[in-house]
Amino acid sequence: MAVIELGEIIDAVEVTISAATGIKRSQSYDELTEQIPRGDLPLIQVWAVTCRCDPSTVGTERITMGGGGDPRRIKYILVNADLYAKVRGNIGEDMKKSVTVIDAIMDVLEAQNSAPFFGLGVDHIKAFDWRWDWMVLDYAGVEYSGARFQLELKLF
Repeated sequence: MAVIELGEIIDAVEVTISAATGIKRSQSYDELTEQIPRGDLPLIQVWAVTCRCDPSTVGTERITMGGGGDPRRIKYILVNADLYAKVRGNIGEDMKKSVTVIDAIMDVLEAQNSAPFFGLGVDHIKAFDWRWDWMVLDYAGVEYSGARFQLELKLF
């Protein structure tokens, strides 16, 4: 199996989600800025939050598939994709803008229905699940209507 760097995974998720209709700008972990110009909205920011490794899977037949060894641990990487849809103002307008872009992002994620996920090779992300929560996001003292998408990527 080819080795893949965490930055490559985050960038691939960012590029994929940024294709959603209505996204004006996207930023990966190494492109984050100290503030968001209003002209950049709706904006997506993507970064990794945590990783856990499941050592109980080492050497199991289901993981090694076909004997000969090469035991692998399953890694679960949690990636956040924050949607800053609109500067908070009127709740109805805020929700309308958020829901429109959330729908578009969901369409992009649903299109990832088989490997290779996020344009990476088939040896990398084996499966993933996701969820989103609507929220008011504070960024540099400014409140934005939007959502936090959380993607748990499974690698082994």
